[in-house]
Amino acid sequence: MPPVYFVVQNTITDQEKLDEYLAQAGATMPSEGVCLLVADDAPKTMEGDAPHQRLVIAEFDSEERFQTWYDSPGYTEARQLRLDGFEGFALLAAGFEPG
Repeated sequence: MPPVYFVVQNTITDQEKLDEYLAQAGATMPSEGVCLLVADDAPKTMEGDAPHQRLVIAEFDSEERFQTWYDSPGYTEARQLRLDGFEGFALLAAGFEPG
């Protein structure tokens, strides 16, 4: 089973909500099976136009582990802070599995 990647590209519209989100969301992350790969407030756009500046990518060892975290009561509350304090989008992408 390939890993999955939670990719968020956004623009911060409310710094206070970002601070609250970071404090709450970090506490909800599983202790195993997840790795924060990228958290960059100013990634360099190489091609095209990036609609938002901030980029976050987290790797989960399975879609099941991701979904359990994403739907958990703790993250559901934190997620609302992200939705209220940011403009942007989030994607879930399957990792590449050769063959």
